[in-house]
Amino acid sequence: MESPSFTYTALPPGRFFRLLSVHPGAPEDNLICDLFPYEIDTAPPYTALSYVWGDPTKSAEVTCSGHACNITQSLSEGLRRIRKADEPQIAWADAICINQNDMVEKGHQVDLMGVIYDTASNVLVWLGPDPSDSAREAFRCLSTINEKIWTRTDQVWYSPPEEEVPMRNVTLISSSGEQQEVSAPTARRSILGDVLGPHGRDAISKLFGLTWFTRVWVLQEVGLAEAATAFWGDAGVDFAEIAVFIANVYGEEDLKYFLGPEISGSLAGSPLYALWNVWCTYGKPSSWVYRSPLLRAFAGQIAATCDVDFTLVLEASRYFDATNELDHVYAFLGHPKAKKPGTDQAWLRVDYALSVREQHRLLAVSMAEESLNFLVQAQHTDESLESTADYPSWVPRWNEKTPLHADAFWEAYDASRRKVSREPFRARADGDRLAVSATIIDSVDSSTARMDKSGFEPIEEAGGRLLEQCWAVATQKPCPYGPQDAVNAFASTLTCHYKPRDGGGGGGGGNAPGSHHSVVEQLAGFCMRAGVKFWQDIEATGGLWSLDTTLVAGKMFGPQFKAYGTNRRFFNTEERGLWGLGPAAMRQGDVCAVIFGADVPFVLRPVDDARGEYKVVGECYMYKFMDGEAVFPGQGGQVGFSRDDIVLV
Repeated sequence: MESPSFTYTALPPGRFFRLLSVHPGAPEDNLICDLFPYEIDTAPPYTALSYVWGDPTKSAEVTCSGHACNITQSLSEGLRRIRKADEPQIAWADAICINQNDMVEKGHQVDLMGVIYDTASNVLVWLGPDPSDSAREAFRCLSTINEKIWTRTDQVWYSPPEEEVPMRNVTLISSSGEQQEVSAPTARRSILGDVLGPHGRDAISKLFGLTWFTRVWVLQEVGLAEAATAFWGDAGVDFAEIAVFIANVYGEEDLKYFLGPEISGSLAGSPLYALWNVWCTYGKPSSWVYRSPLLRAFAGQIAATCDVDFTLVLEASRYFDATNELDHVYAFLGHPKAKKPGTDQAWLRVDYALSVREQHRLLAVSMAEESLNFLVQAQHTDESLESTADYPSWVPRWNEKTPLHADAFWEAYDASRRKVSREPFRARADGDRLAVSATIIDSVDSSTARMDKSGFEPIEEAGGRLLEQCWAVATQKPCPYGPQDAVNAFASTLTCHYKPRDGGGGGGGGNAPGSHHSVVEQLAGFCMRAGVKFWQDIEATGGLWSLDTTLVAGKMFGPQFKAYGTNRRFFNTEERGLWGLGPAAMRQGDVCAVIFGADVPFVLRPVDDARGEYKVVGECYMYKFMDGEAVFPGQGGQVGFSRDDIVLV
């Protein structure tokens, strides 16, 4: 907030913040408000505003505590949405309630922002003006589609043309006992396309194209809310409807079809990361998330599938934008998982005097106290692994999404038995060096070319060719898993298969239920659809699968293969001929290792053998090494591995 005459009064020490009293007024009236300091625990009920600051050159005037001040046009619009005609409203908005020119105060208030949004009686999400008059149509589509899917009324019986599907007759008996034969509907179709109508897709596209959905701070602001209402222009909707729609697009193939690949693909990006990694991981029973049956179940699925930690929360940061690069971390410090287990101490304190590099290093060092899983977010290119790179290889760049970005996985595995044993592990930082313990498995030998996203389309044709290339690498050496387990190993590696907690089956990334046999069936079904030659050769040797099951299961394999294979390479190892799925930047001579304290194996690059120095290239999946098999060989694991002290640089 800029003003030639207004000055902020310093806040008392402790948990104090400022609230804004917005005076009543008609829509066209000037904004008038007053600022008051309050202690958070004794503050009156207030509405917290979630908005995008917007273009700083577009300003509006507000009278604050008797002084003429300038605020952004976006903030002015949001406050006008909060304002009532007949009574004052108590509100909180960061740009006006925090002295943005006082870095010490700003750091202290940012530390409190999680509490501020958590304590607010409700959060008003201001999405911005609606010049195209699309909001009502978008909100109508979202609410109607959500209701249809939840009540299972999204499909109807119908009678297709006789030339397409022959009609079948049924006999009806009237109340008078008279019999009558009528044609019965013989098929079902989705009505979601009818709900969208001629303008729904465009309205939804405009909604999720709004800048609000790209900003990193909004994740915490909404996630912590007790209740949240979104306003776009003059139209409003319960924010849960927006979140439920994102979940439905993720899980409903018919909805993806009617929205089209561009819209459904965009919703699978930052909106899905917001829902999966952030909004559904707060664990606040009184929030809008848990009042929605579908979102409550969604959150339960996440909790049952993986360990929710700060690494999982931070995975979303790269998909959003921030004006200050430091906010890619600070925007998440209000999350419960941002605190060290069993304490109220955050992994990192807010300090806007830090460089981004030092902020990231300090956070990595701090998080290493609990686990080394943050290493999965150290995603590299050939350039970032050069000796001239300015970052240690083990420190993630949480503010960057590289062109070779691959979705990280670690939540459902226990490669170093950290989760089971709970034993202390070695993780000692000395500047840019991190001393750890690891088991070196083998060296990388051959690999496929990097599998990029476009190379998977169309999935059955292009994906089939990639599958053949992976199989060619796998069969360069004698199979290390034995003939009975070779297909399991191949299918599991390509979909990053895991063992679920209940001891039953699992699937890549938690998306594919069933046993290992079902993963084989999925592979077989995909191969039959894609006409992959190696499946025909295997089928001729024993007839492993039945046609009825594989054709249906085959639909699941392609999307999982694409999700985990994108920007990765299938590889084998030099001495043992093991199979894995590794990072795009890997090369021959790199080593595969299980690092104690991390839940997945990694590809490391030897830098100085005499000093035991390695660079982190990236995480990898290795069949039979995802659940501690290299750590406890006496329990059905691998034999012949030692534990060494190494240094990551």
